[in-house]
Amino acid sequence: MRARGLFAALCFVACCTGCGDGDSGGDDAGSPPAPGDVTFLWTFSDGYVCESPDERIRGMRLDIVGEPALDELPCNDAGTRGALVRDLVPGTYPFTVRAIDHDGVVVYEASSTFFVDGDTTVDVALDPL
Repeated sequence: MRARGLFAALCFVACCTGCGDGDSGGDDAGSPPAPGDVTFLWTFSDGYVCESPDERIRGMRLDIVGEPALDELPCNDAGTRGALVRDLVPGTYPFTVRAIDHDGVVVYEASSTFFVDGDTTVDVALDPL
């Protein structure tokens, strides 16, 4: 009799492996997380505004862990201070954005993380170094 009870309990546990609240990180309908494009929009914490062409900042560098670095991005691209990264797989990504002057010196920097589950926008305020 005990063996039968133990067998029933093991079957129940085996059937419920993976049971939980149903949250897989996707939307409320339980769909899996989706890949997406990430738009980075940067500002400067000291109020600096880069213009195009910029006299102080030569370019921007965006490092996303697990992705190739994006070097020499314009600080201001046709009125937009930011960058677009296309088609990232779902997940959490640490990143660093750096503003580099004409001598190759990093003059502003910011680091944080973002999560991809469809298209997203990341607002970044860079601090002077």
